Amino acid sequence: MSTYLSNYQHDIFVSYVSEDNEPYADTGWVNALVARLKNKLGLKLATYSLCLPEPDNSEFIEKLQNSATLLLILSKTYLASPRCDELRTFLNQVGKSSGRIFVVERETIIDRPPEIQGLPIYQFWTMDAAGQLYGLMPSPEDQIYHQKVDDLTVQLVEKLKHMYNSSQQGGINVGDVGGDVNMQADGDIVAGNKIVQQTIIQADGSRATVFLAEVTDDLQEHRNTVKRYLEQQQIQVLPESLYFFAGANAAEQLQQAIETDLQKSAVFMQILSSSIPQRPPGMSTPQLQHGSALAIADLPILQWRDAKLDLTAITNPVLKDFLDATTVSTSSLEEFKLDIMRKLEGIEAQREADKRRAAKPNSSTVTGDINDNLIFINTTMEDQELGEEIGDLLDEHGLSYCLPLLEEDISPAEKRQDLEENLLDCDGIIMPYDPKLVKWLREQLRYCRRLQGKREQPLKSIGVFNTTDKKPSLGMKLPNMCVLDCTDLNDDVCLGSFIKTLTSGDS
Repeated sequence: MSTYLSNYQHDIFVSYVSEDNEPYADTGWVNALVARLKNKLGLKLATYSLCLPEPDNSEFIEKLQNSATLLLILSKTYLASPRCDELRTFLNQVGKSSGRIFVVERETIIDRPPEIQGLPIYQFWTMDAAGQLYGLMPSPEDQIYHQKVDDLTVQLVEKLKHMYNSSQQGGINVGDVGGDVNMQADGDIVAGNKIVQQTIIQADGSRATVFLAEVTDDLQEHRNTVKRYLEQQQIQVLPESLYFFAGANAAEQLQQAIETDLQKSAVFMQILSSSIPQRPPGMSTPQLQHGSALAIADLPILQWRDAKLDLTAITNPVLKDFLDATTVSTSSLEEFKLDIMRKLEGIEAQREADKRRAAKPNSSTVTGDINDNLIFINTTMEDQELGEEIGDLLDEHGLSYCLPLLEEDISPAEKRQDLEENLLDCDGIIMPYDPKLVKWLREQLRYCRRLQGKREQPLKSIGVFNTTDKKPSLGMKLPNMCVLDCTDLNDDVCLGSFIKTLTSGDS
């Protein structure tokens, strides 16, 4: 079959040793894996070329060097064979960051060599509740095996399509050429052994890195579902494989490995059940990973459990508290996945706001010295993210701001008291307008009016922040209220009109 990528002899090259192609049914283990892959690839690609040479084929190196991706069947026998040297040859050619090497791990490898570390690893082995390790087999009953093949197929196809799109656009992806990338004095960029102009380089990388904790065996499919979803959103998921260490200092190595991955991560996520895992020394547990995450300063923690789980039936008080923590969501798994993306998008938005703030160090000079003014951004839970973005913009203009307390663990009475104190202390108010929340907005405006008599000074301005295409019809107007039509949050003119109303009476 012809290749999907015309500038390569093969799209996928499978590297293995004969010992790993052990007989299974009427074929071998590697042959069965490749047959399954071909079936899946044929459904996703119009054409492709997969090379499965005999391990002693003399043309091995030439075919490997002319292949787009390498699928490595990893085992202890493979690491001890000459095939490992040929892996290093391909690595030197494409670079580890290219994303062109995929590793199928047939058995537990405790000490992976540096060449393997950091590569995408698909574990075709698992562990039962008693800590017994066993390999996955291509039988119809082994659902985990078939799900692993599906995951591997998706990632292979995505990489091939990405390389194809880059070649069609005339660009060279930094990750596809391998090696170091350096800017030359003449403005050219050297990527590996290729020189290209800066304008045709595309950055290749994950949007973020997250830590998806290990789970008990009954939740492995739930974890795979979340992992696949995140990877489709270009999110790198750690750990890359189960932690497993042996020897006298196994516990120390395990803790260090977990902390290293946590330090790279923007969010810690965990899927929970009432099962208590049985793990041998040198392997991690969900509780251990959660405890390590708690020790990382400012690391957001998102946890999920099935709402049907009956906590009253759990007799272990520690496990019960663990499952009933405020960080544990009981929404649907689909909603949990969306919560993760919302959290990551919030982190991305904050990062962009920090960049804008750094790029405009003197932006407050446009509005004068107005740091004494406090703006209360009154939002609901639905538009909290918009409120935070408005706060970032006010901060860039030198204004102080505060947001309401909306956390679920705060009582209604405490929220009401916080709302009243904010309305009494602030100099101005901004309320995002949501056409679905007109009743709530009118109620808040009436509450502002009722509190005017308790204030030492009247409110300077109440801004209804409208981001819709049409000006809202509230059927209500207060003397110091203005509607801010800001379809673009970065519209300085729109926000500037509100700021002027705050500063016009300042000395």
